[in-house]
Amino acid sequence: MRKLIGKYVNTSSYRDLFVKCILISLIAYLLIALCTGGRGFSFIFYKENEDAFMDFFNSIRDGAQGIEAYTAPERKVIYPPMAGIFFLLMSKLTPAEYNGMTYEDRYTWVKHPINIVLISIFVAVSLVLLGLIIYKSLKIENKQKLMLTFVAIFSVPILNMIERGNIMTFAFAGLLIYMATYDSEKFAVRELGIIALAFSFSLKLYPIIFAWILIGDKRYKEFFRCALYSLAFLIIPSFAFGGPSIFVQIVKNILSFSSGDNNAMAQISKFVGIPYGLISTFTYLLFILTALCFAVAPFVVRERWKVWMIGCVTFLAYPALSTTYAWALFIMPIIFLCNDGLSENWKENKRNMGYLIPVIIPFLFLPISITGVTFAFVPRLRGEIDTIAVTVNAGAVYAVITFLAVYTIIDTVTLLVRMKKEKTV
Repeated sequence: MRKLIGKYVNTSSYRDLFVKCILISLIAYLLIALCTGGRGFSFIFYKENEDAFMDFFNSIRDGAQGIEAYTAPERKVIYPPMAGIFFLLMSKLTPAEYNGMTYEDRYTWVKHPINIVLISIFVAVSLVLLGLIIYKSLKIENKQKLMLTFVAIFSVPILNMIERGNIMTFAFAGLLIYMATYDSEKFAVRELGIIALAFSFSLKLYPIIFAWILIGDKRYKEFFRCALYSLAFLIIPSFAFGGPSIFVQIVKNILSFSSGDNNAMAQISKFVGIPYGLISTFTYLLFILTALCFAVAPFVVRERWKVWMIGCVTFLAYPALSTTYAWALFIMPIIFLCNDGLSENWKENKRNMGYLIPVIIPFLFLPISITGVTFAFVPRLRGEIDTIAVTVNAGAVYAVITFLAVYTIIDTVTLLVRMKKEKTV
């Protein structure tokens, strides 16, 4: 039996290790959910309709309000105008009585069949789009491509993104296209990639940090064109919401959103008894240092996957962006690792393990499920199961990204010191 398993799952390959870990955790999660009468299912997914798909339907209601969605005290939308236009168009497909409901009645979307059809289409398109791009991006054997694509799409970050109904699905698709076309020898294909990155920026803003890699590769003209596309995708849609002046309000909303308490940090502060302010200061300092590492990475780091890995770490190191679904970004450096033929030899450089092993953890189902089941059989905590599950989930992402940020800083500084010594010799 062991030989049979070893024939199909070679853990000396990082690709196979990644696939194996997610598949085992998925099977364990489903078994736990079955054994707990479905209770275990809510350790990752919503038990009831308290917030499922609400990023989608909240945004549709916002889009129907027009400019008021950015100025009304109850919402203060932070999405750029391009995303606003998308949800404005979606609002034309949903019942007017739902779009006009109060914020407190937003959960009533399930009472309208057309809304159920609409979210079903969104889920189907999102899964097919992301799966197709990931599959086409991989330059490995077809069976390996199929398996890696499957576990990537049915991993916790992607499923959480889908369950939220977050437009990050389309922004992530744009990033994947940019990544997949980055090294193409055809000008038109590369141009498609930077347009896709600009489009991704127009939906979520922060993916633009990956344009910095163009500077590191001395592709200045492409960087400049990407900047022009990005400005066009940002400014032109703003006229649907009163013109470029709307960005003043968006910036205020973003600052207000970012200044609020971070769920993961607040929960960890409560759990370990460390003041929230201390954890917050440490986290922002870590983000600044990680961002500096990414600033130099394209110029000094040789491995492409590691440059993209450091970019992803920087992305999630910012507290307001450290979400479960944002972890899906780490699929990009894993694709580069496989495409560059480094997946089979990933253990040769021991320092790489500090990146590659921890990054698997938030993709898994198992840790949250086991913790949740443990709490499920403690009577005094049964009423807090959902809260605990969310805490463990957010805490896991925060803990892993904190480790990765610290490791990135140490690894980058070590590299810079070694390069300096080599120059002086």
